[in-house]
Amino acid sequence: MTIGEGVSTAIPGGLWQATAASEIVSGWTKELMAAYGGRELYDAPDSIVFGAGYPDLPSQPLAGLAAAARAALEKDGSLALQYDDKRGNLLLRGWLAERLRAQEGMAAGPENFFLTCGSNQAIQLIPTVFLNPGDGALVERPTYGGALDVMRSCGAALAGVEMDDGGAIPASLEQAIERLTGTGHPPRLFYTQPTMHNPTGLTAPLERREAIAAICDRHRVLIMEDDAYGEIRVEGERLPSYFTLTGGHGVLRLSTISKMLATGLRVGWVTGRADLIAVLHALPAEGNISPLITRMVAEFCLSGGQDAHLQRVIPLYRERRDRLLAALAQQCTPYATWTRPEGGFFLWLTLAPGIDGVRLNAALRREHVEARRGGPYYLDREDGLHLRLSYSMLAVPEIEEGVRRLGRALAASMRS
Repeated sequence: MTIGEGVSTAIPGGLWQATAASEIVSGWTKELMAAYGGRELYDAPDSIVFGAGYPDLPSQPLAGLAAAARAALEKDGSLALQYDDKRGNLLLRGWLAERLRAQEGMAAGPENFFLTCGSNQAIQLIPTVFLNPGDGALVERPTYGGALDVMRSCGAALAGVEMDDGGAIPASLEQAIERLTGTGHPPRLFYTQPTMHNPTGLTAPLERREAIAAICDRHRVLIMEDDAYGEIRVEGERLPSYFTLTGGHGVLRLSTISKMLATGLRVGWVTGRADLIAVLHALPAEGNISPLITRMVAEFCLSGGQDAHLQRVIPLYRERRDRLLAALAQQCTPYATWTRPEGGFFLWLTLAPGIDGVRLNAALRREHVEARRGGPYYLDREDGLHLRLSYSMLAVPEIEEGVRRLGRALAASMRS
């Protein structure tokens, strides 16, 4: 039975009966629906989807997580099912501090960590806490669309920072700061992804990081460093985070276990100077992360499960990235160029000037292959030059067949 069938109404024919949802949602929601609502995920059995940035499902350590859940319940009993310390599980925050010291030589303690419901909660929280409506904020061009949506909803005055193969360009950052300052909206926050960037897959070298950190310090711009993919490195050396480079000053670093392990766990964290973290701890705790899940994740990580899992999956992601690069070189060289990610889940295609976007959309549908278009990753949402491909969830045969289809779609989209 649909709503309204067989039900008497107090006000037959009243205003609500004739009101559609589209009439009452906010302008921000309408923009969001326009940007994301039309995206198709194909239902045909032979569809190949390069869209989603999820970890590989078959490799998830179900037995280890089940054992960790039992251990949490056996050790803590009913306490595991109660509200936890408002600051978040101490065991997990302690493990994170030890890991940071081991990986980057940065002294930290549990007081430097704030646990969140995935990194997306942190992305929503930090601009809300540290920006007033009208304050200036900086984002890379392109950047993660979810962060753009949050910044817009906060009423921030936004400016983009151009990127090249080394990540955010220092000269463009300086220009963006001057531009916002000149309009009366000096920037207070810079959202950046220096490591395995989403959507481009790029990683900024050390010299670029040092230059960006120095500029932000000089203008007292708080760096919001999103590091969701930093531990999924398939080649190259680990580089110090902005948090480590600055000694923890002027940086809030975001990370998550979702991409490393399982998205459904929804466990993320913010790393920062103790006084900044204390501000986050002072906020109301309702709707925060599950105490049972954080206890389970702590048990899993302290047992060595997280490191063992990464050792298993990184070779898998390396092979998938390599096979994707090889397939693109074979099938798509006349029609696009692309980045070579050092890790993470994504690769960024720049389409040849002769590609017609309308034809490409139709050709992708015919071929039953899906890839994310570039628009939602830009401030103005106007981009017909790029595609984001994710290789993390696809088996090698799917990757190779998907690129064959993509190559045919690109060829069919060239203007004559």
